[in-house]
Amino acid sequence: MRAFGLEDEIADAPVEAASERECYEVYSDNRTTLEIFLALATQWDVNADGVRTNIKYAALPVIERYRPDIPAKKWPRIFNEIRIMESSALEVIRKQWQEQLDKQL
Repeated sequence: MRAFGLEDEIADAPVEAASERECYEVYSDNRTTLEIFLALATQWDVNADGVRTNIKYAALPVIERYRPDIPAKKWPRIFNEIRIMESSALEVIRKQWQEQLDKQL
């Protein structure tokens, strides 16, 4: 990264941050749903404060088109599982947002 003018410690920061991440086991039954959920990472609506509010489900047909390996009959189950994951993620997001607000007061 020196070629781009970055100091070594700055260039190495993403590598160090990645190595500090927690790892979780994903059961094979949940792998496809997780992959789809992660593919929707850029498809969240955000409010005026920049807080994620919901997933834009209009993006699912696009993902479905690019995942011909997933049979059509599995998509209703995947959709329901995505909604469960979204709900759980929103609980964490709201909690973090509230903690941030509490620190500001």
